[in-house]
Amino acid sequence: MEGGAQRFDKLRAWLDERIGLKDLEKIARKKEIPVHRHTVWYYLGGMTLFLGLMRVAEDAGLVRVLARALRPVFRFLFPDVPRDHPALGAIAMNFGANMLGLGDAATPFGIKAMEELQELNPDKDTASDAMCMFVTLHSSSLQLIPVMVISLRSAAGSKNPSETIVGTIFATAASMIVAIAVSKMFARWFALRPRGGAA
Repeated sequence: MEGGAQRFDKLRAWLDERIGLKDLEKIARKKEIPVHRHTVWYYLGGMTLFLGLMRVAEDAGLVRVLARALRPVFRFLFPDVPRDHPALGAIAMNFGANMLGLGDAATPFGIKAMEELQELNPDKDTASDAMCMFVTLHSSSLQLIPVMVISLRSAAGSKNPSETIVGTIFATAASMIVAIAVSKMFARWFALRPRGGAA
């Protein structure tokens, strides 16, 4: 039976054969992120591009397609949110951006999702179960490509900066499963608790 590292090496070779991963890696190793008082402009360009592409995807209906594809999962995680509610699209985009290691780009989708979930919330002064679950998902999100770790390892001169990908996937998957279980447990506990007072 193959180990995780062997499978990852096969996947890497497959990607390299199709998209020239080694060439991209060479470019990424030489690319330095500027650190000075104008660094914000460096990040702003990338975020603007990503958010613009996400807006095009939203207008083209890709967000609805993604939300529809994730519907079985969302039905379990967010049972109080109606099937085609816009909150599910924003949650899907937030989750996707986090999975790709684009935490900064996930923030606007997270804000949009919370605004949409607040509209569904009957008690405007208290977070709903769906809002708590979303914060849980956002905080412990599965990450497939740890961009920041790879860039830091590359900057530190690592011979294989992406070797942490498999471990990151397992660690973030485990943390997300535990976070979802705890969130569901607390939601059930608070639902069974008598209202208006002490526990």
